[in-house]
Amino acid sequence: MVKTKYFTEYVTELTDILFNEVILDPAPFVADMKTVAVPGFLCSQYERPGKSDAIASHVSRFSCPGCEGTALTTPI
Repeated sequence: MVKTKYFTEYVTELTDILFNEVILDPAPFVADMKTVAVPGFLCSQYERPGKSDAIASHVSRFSCPGCEGTALTTPI
């Protein structure tokens, strides 16, 4: 897919508005900016397991029970 002016023109318009209108006089845009809902950080929504639980549940290709001789020693 070849990018044309139509697909990339919005970037030019947004930067033009930002640098020529918003930065010079931000007052008219404050009300609009306050209505934008900003989501929280994704990392704060994730419940992390305790360190000891994470270590106990960790499985690698070298420590997988019942995996001896399957991944590295079995010929293709």
